[in-house]
Amino acid sequence: MRGTICFLGGILLVFLKWPVIGMAVEVFGFVNLFGDFFPVVIGFLRKMPFIGTLLNTPGISHAIDKVMGSRLPV
Repeated sequence: MRGTICFLGGILLVFLKWPVIGMAVEVFGFVNLFGDFFPVVIGFLRKMPFIGTLLNTPGISHAIDKVMGSRLPV
């Protein structure tokens, strides 16, 4: 519920001519709405041919694992 309110509130702020604050609130709402889906997307991208090779390099892989944590649903 918090993500939906923040996302729609951010859109309202942009319409009320507060674009920077509105975009920040929208990003916060977007992350709250889809935050649990990001590890699934990263797992899918790691299996793709070129992008997976890039994401599985030692430095990038360690950074992504640290940011995402081990919150995979399965």
